Amino acid sequence: MKKYLIKFVTALLLFVLLWAFVGFEYVVGDHEVGSKWTFFIKNHPSFQLKFRNPALKGLDYVPFENLSSLERKSFSDYCAIRFGEADIFGCYKAVSNRDSANVYFSKTDINAFKKIDDSPDDVAFVITLGTACYIRESVSGKVDSYTEVECTKGKGWILTSMKDHFEKLP
Repeated sequence: MKKYLIKFVTALLLFVLLWAFVGFEYVVGDHEVGSKWTFFIKNHPSFQLKFRNPALKGLDYVPFENLSSLERKSFSDYCAIRFGEADIFGCYKAVSNRDSANVYFSKTDINAFKKIDDSPDDVAFVITLGTACYIRESVSGKVDSYTEVECTKGKGWILTSMKDHFEKLP
């Protein structure tokens, strides 16, 4: 009787450990690859067994700035467990297959202007914290140097000195 109890307790402990450190992620592929569940070792123990990337909608990644606060929290939890990544921007960079040659995340809110030499009152749009943008060419205006940016909110120009407020994707 004692022998069966030891085996049962051992099996139960093994089951709980596996449950806490093993997960399955639903990976969506195109029509040729298909969709499947992939096994992974969790970086942090969790009793959640099934995972889906909250930033992935179909085959496309939702731009980070378009995620709701609940989706960002869910994505943060997903990153911590799946990749052990505490930096949500770093995780987004890692999981989204963006062209990393010229994609940057804004580290603060930045005004983008419609054209070079616009007055500070002529803001085309505001690049908010965490917005992914393509950094294009830099040109000199009458007084300042400007850099063209392309974000989900549109195209515009920022003061070149503001490029320091972006973090380049590796």
